[in-house]
Amino acid sequence: MKINKLAIIASYFTSVICSTGSGIELDNFKLSITDSTGESKLTEKLTYPKALSSPLQLETSDVIRLSYKLVKTEDKLPVDLSYNTIVIESETKEYSYHQVQTSGKVGQFKLNLPYKSLSKNIKAQGGSDTNFNIYLLVRGNNQKDTIKYKLASLSLPESKKKLDTEKKSEFGPLPLIHHTFRPDEKVPLKALSLVFSGLVLAPWALLLVGWTSNSVNFSKFPTNPTKAVYNAGFIGTLVAYTVLNYLYWTKLNVFETIYYFTIITLFSVPFGYLTLKNHN
Repeated sequence: MKINKLAIIASYFTSVICSTGSGIELDNFKLSITDSTGESKLTEKLTYPKALSSPLQLETSDVIRLSYKLVKTEDKLPVDLSYNTIVIESETKEYSYHQVQTSGKVGQFKLNLPYKSLSKNIKAQGGSDTNFNIYLLVRGNNQKDTIKYKLASLSLPESKKKLDTEKKSEFGPLPLIHHTFRPDEKVPLKALSLVFSGLVLAPWALLLVGWTSNSVNFSKFPTNPTKAVYNAGFIGTLVAYTVLNYLYWTKLNVFETIYYFTIITLFSVPFGYLTLKNHN
């Protein structure tokens, strides 16, 4: 009885080892290049282990598209291995790129390699090479289930140009800065400015002359205390307007002037009304 059990266990492990060690292969492998609109520019069917004969020439908007099946060597049944990775190698360095995703069916895989993403990934890993080989790495449970398949060679001339430009701009001298100044404003003649200043001040001069020649007549100023307050208040607001006008040109801005003008007006209107109402 023990011998039968041992025989059953031995036969089970033998079948497992044979099934896992039977090997895998790639089937129905397609490589295509599409532009930004999705239109196909190149479509090739690859047969492992043969790589694409001519190097891939990409533009910045192109996308490399891969699709393939993994099957067992013996019975051609699909195999679902999770480790399917694109590896990019140059003469000096190896760059891991992206794990291949399943297409929803067992043993079927697909991957899109946009040019911009590919170039950015190489740069992020410190790469400055221009010539590469693209490999598909499939890793199974043992050595027989491991495939490293060279798909094609790839040249990225623009990638090196951009990297060199960035290095120069980072460590090289900065370009000269040229300032453009506005031309000097034209000002009028000094004599003309003095003439207009005199015209502005002329009314004040005439007012002073009139006060001096005619003198100030206080005989009509009301003696009634209430009326005197009304008249004095109204005259005071007129003086305040004059002072505010002077301060506007020397110190205050327009908003401050409007604020003080409103306050003076609150007193000027009632005092003016009462002064005229009680005027004899």
